[in-house]
Amino acid sequence: MKNIHYYINALLCIVLLNACEKNDTPGVASLNIFNGIAGSNMLVTNLNGTEPLIWYRSAHRLYYGDPGDVAAYNSVKNRFYSYSGLQRIAFFEYPDTLAHSVPVTRVQVDLPVSSINTLFLTGTIQAPDTLFLRDVLPYHTATDSTAGIRVVNLVNGLTVSVNLKNEASGSEVESLGYKAVSAFKNHNVKKDPEIYEFEIRDKTNGNLITTQMIDTRDRDIGYGISNLYRFRNFTIILFGELNNTGAAAPRTVVMSNN
Repeated sequence: MKNIHYYINALLCIVLLNACEKNDTPGVASLNIFNGIAGSNMLVTNLNGTEPLIWYRSAHRLYYGDPGDVAAYNSVKNRFYSYSGLQRIAFFEYPDTLAHSVPVTRVQVDLPVSSINTLFLTGTIQAPDTLFLRDVLPYHTATDSTAGIRVVNLVNGLTVSVNLKNEASGSEVESLGYKAVSAFKNHNVKKDPEIYEFEIRDKTNGNLITTQMIDTRDRDIGYGISNLYRFRNFTIILFGELNNTGAAAPRTVVMSNN
């Protein structure tokens, strides 16, 4: 009988150890989604792919030009954590004005476990387009006190350069075409952090298209964190429609990547 109890206890230990090992391994991926489709107002996501959207009114909503809550530490409303593997995602207008609930666009993306990914929706309602990235985010050591900043261009037909105010054109990014993404570049966020003003210019003539302010000064954002940008990575997103002077005119927003 003692032998039986010994084997039962040993088997239980093996099962518990296996369970612990499985729990230590993350089973999901991270996916940021940005709605830059000119002419859209709000899109709802359907992660059932081509299946009907059952809970249409309560589905996750993506507002045009909204990168999520950058001001809240580690809280981005356009970020999805609960999925991994091959995912089919459809995006519908809200309210749905298309016949037979036809999606504005649909994509199929591969989300390996523990990967960090970004999906940019761009183009127009009539001709939507997408850009999918698997991100490798730079690590910032405690002695560096830096923030990683990159730029993505989602304006079709436009090539841009990027510089900081009062610096030479192209000093940050020399040339960035449609759906091109610059590398993350470190910017100091040290004892006396500063305000960075990025100027986005038309590469062909040097004309200023728009500016993006990034204020890296300390502030109380809770969670025991005094600085939003230090040791983190961000994307300046240029989006809109070339030659549009209305709501879809080219402009920028900042998305948090981690």
